[in-house]
Amino acid sequence: DIRKDHKRLGGRKLFFKLEAFMDEHNKKTNLYLLTAKGLAFTPIIVEISIWSDENVRELNSIMGDSPEIAIMKGNKEAFIQMIKDNYKAKTEKFY
Repeated sequence: DIRKDHKRLGGRKLFFKLEAFMDEHNKKTNLYLLTAKGLAFTPIIVEISIWSDENVRELNSIMGDSPEIAIMKGNKEAFIQMIKDNYKAKTEKFY
């Protein structure tokens, strides 16, 4: 359980932070947000995505064609920065 691990680590914010917030539709929701260290995994995830497209696609018939893969391959650094910027923009109200 991620909450038990969070408590076991003394609430330290390693790769994510756990926040509880009130939502008008759901009275209590656990929201997991990435820390700077967690967001730093973005380049690794992009690399794994590209590797999977090139090496696993033939073994996995349910992998669909994704326009994001073409963008990743075309300009990897710009794609990574776009992911980080979008994440920060969508979560800035929680920080």
